[in-house]
Amino acid sequence: MTPQQAGEAASTAASKEARFFALAAGRAPEQAAEDAKAAAKAFALSVGMSSKQAAEADVEMSSKVAFDTAMSAGKTLEQASEAAGKAGAKAAAAAGVSAQKAAETAAAVAGKFVAKAALAEGKAPSAAADEAGRAAAKAAAAAGLGEDLAVAAAALAAGAAAADAALAGGRSEEDAALEAGQAASELAKGFGQWPDQCAQAAGKVAQQAAMAAGISSQESAEIAAKAAGQSAMRAALFGGQSPEQSAQEAGKAAAKAATTAGMSPQMAAEAAAAIAGNSFARAAKFAGQPPALCAEVAGRAAARSAAAAGMTPFQSAREAAKAVARVTGVKEDLAACRAHMLEPLPEAGEAQLSPEEIARLTAKAAEEAGMAPILAGEVVANLAGKEAAEFALAKGYSTAEAAAFSGARAAIAGRAVGMTVQKAAETAALQAGLCAGGAALASRKTPDEAADAAGTAGMQAAVAEGLTPRLAAAAGAIAAGRIAFQAAMDSGLKNSLQAAEEAGTASIRVVTNAGFGRHQATKAAIVSAGQVALADSLERGQTPDQAVDAAAKAAHKVALAAGMSEDQAAEESASAAGRAAGEAVASVPPAEAAGAAAAKVAAGLGLTAQRAAQAAAVAAMKTALQIGLISGKSADKALESAAQAAAKAAAAAAGLTSEKSAEAAAAAAGIAAAELAAGEAKSDEAVAAAAGQAAKMAAVKLGLAVNLAGDAAAAAAEAAATEAALAAGKPSEKVAEAAQRAAKKARKADSSKVPLYVLAASLAVTILILLLGFFRRDEGAVGAADMTVVNIGTLKLKFGEKDILGLVVAAVVVFITGALQIT
Repeated sequence: MTPQQAGEAASTAASKEARFFALAAGRAPEQAAEDAKAAAKAFALSVGMSSKQAAEADVEMSSKVAFDTAMSAGKTLEQASEAAGKAGAKAAAAAGVSAQKAAETAAAVAGKFVAKAALAEGKAPSAAADEAGRAAAKAAAAAGLGEDLAVAAAALAAGAAAADAALAGGRSEEDAALEAGQAASELAKGFGQWPDQCAQAAGKVAQQAAMAAGISSQESAEIAAKAAGQSAMRAALFGGQSPEQSAQEAGKAAAKAATTAGMSPQMAAEAAAAIAGNSFARAAKFAGQPPALCAEVAGRAAARSAAAAGMTPFQSAREAAKAVARVTGVKEDLAACRAHMLEPLPEAGEAQLSPEEIARLTAKAAEEAGMAPILAGEVVANLAGKEAAEFALAKGYSTAEAAAFSGARAAIAGRAVGMTVQKAAETAALQAGLCAGGAALASRKTPDEAADAAGTAGMQAAVAEGLTPRLAAAAGAIAAGRIAFQAAMDSGLKNSLQAAEEAGTASIRVVTNAGFGRHQATKAAIVSAGQVALADSLERGQTPDQAVDAAAKAAHKVALAAGMSEDQAAEESASAAGRAAGEAVASVPPAEAAGAAAAKVAAGLGLTAQRAAQAAAVAAMKTALQIGLISGKSADKALESAAQAAAKAAAAAAGLTSEKSAEAAAAAAGIAAAELAAGEAKSDEAVAAAAGQAAKMAAVKLGLAVNLAGDAAAAAAEAAATEAALAAGKPSEKVAEAAQRAAKKARKADSSKVPLYVLAASLAVTILILLLGFFRRDEGAVGAADMTVVNIGTLKLKFGEKDILGLVVAAVVVFITGALQIT
């Protein structure tokens, strides 16, 4: 019992005692009632109640005394409630309140006493609430309120009765508030109000009931939105509308109620989307639809509701993903949490879906709502990690355990939607870091301490997912950067670009503290700054183009601050722009968007046409590779298709010839393959070899001559080895040695090591062609001989240098080709 409730109870007891002694002394009932009210008011003031609280107690007591007096005199329940209402209104007026407030008080008092009597007679709570509302309406009308105000007062009385009954029955405060909203809606409907009016009555009454129960204003506003949405959904379904139409009506009503309850437009839109999604899912479930379909329709309804409320496509798609996750839920036992839950646990939520199924459904909902595939996967994995962290912390697990659990769930979801091993591990690191860093900020740690905590947790999660320490440090740096950015923005002293620079600084510190060199730290900082700027821009409702621009500017600023040259900073900025566009832009194919964005930024920052084209090729290559892997292609197939996209992007960026575009694409293929191999924890030598092979494959597929393909392979291997050596912090001479060694191996692998019998067969065929051509005076003989050599080289590349069977096939084909050419 609250202090106020205790005071009111004591005041009531004092009043009863005064009335008893007055009647015993022979005073008239009216005089005894006045004595009782005076005693109640005096006691209320004596125990420290405010004047307002004492006045409220006086109104309550006046009403109760009048009700008791009327019932003692043999009046009907309706007559007694009217008498109580009039007495309450009179007391309220005496306390200096307005006539409208006094009339509303009369209605509330009348409804309260009728509800108590109805419940005492064993009537159902819904019937008691209805009777209370109708009695309140009569009292309000008798006190001079107009029809609309009288109905509103009646709805409040009905809601109060329903809430009291629910609480008395052991229901939670939220359930009681929702019951109040439903009772108010039903009463308003009974008085002939429109569905929208009924829904808003439900929201208003539910909010008041929630706040009266001590629920915070924010949660009360959410309850108001939910009550209004439920009312609108019921009315629409009973009115013959489809479940989808009904869900949209629920969303509209929820948004309106949430705004009326004091929510910001953004939060009201989110509440509306959630309610629309849940409403449609419930309708589908009631109709017997399978869990997966219920989740799908929830996502669609949420996205449409969010869009109708003015959200951007990104925000609408995110709400769709949240709706699917909300319908399925994370409700399992955390028995495996201490072991980091590296394997999926069976779900115990309503939908009975595995984490992988939930992730795929959520990604599908986001993509259908207009989100680009790469970003949809990231949103899904991040949602899974965030929910897991909240769930683990709510269960009482330590921050470290919750962070590990969060990272594991994020990685599971990431792999389910087609992420590479490295990308899934980076997402795990981000979520684990956000959990640990957020907890550090909540415990009043400094921003630097919180960022370091995030970095440490992120690195641990990345290692648990199979990354090498070097890549894990880079992943942890991204998590640290996100916390540093958040702290900087929360301080209110920095804009988003300055906050992104803080993120870069934190990332550098985390990587260097982990024992790695400045080169890797700078690279990690640039990626971190670009990613936090992109996420912040999208969260704030900016367009994808604005978000891409923000990412490019943040990366450029951090690169310059780290001591890079203007050209190097421009290349890093172009890379950040390409990565951001590939993730965020959904209006054109992702690879095309990435290439165009990278080229635009590169040209804008003064890079040559050739370097801008190379930046475009790399951005398109990486994006197309991710898309290919997400769609289920093997790495080799994904690289092949990505090479075409890279060449196209290079040509579009600077009008390059097909040969130059192919060279740019081959170099891009080497970079992408190197990153892919590094993410699979391969050695530096294996990474360089993978880069060379990918570049060679791309060059051949795009029609480059054999010698140019070999040059591309050597250059790609050299670049990959250089990057790996720099990232490892090796001195310059060691970097040069590693680069030369990788290039030499690539060229050696490309050299023609053909068995002697194949060379002999090829030579014999060539001589045969020349001799026959000489005797037949065939002027094309020499050309035919040259063709045999080309055939050997091309087929050797296709079948593999060490594939003897392939070389034998090549020799046979050469012989047949030559024979055809001389006949």
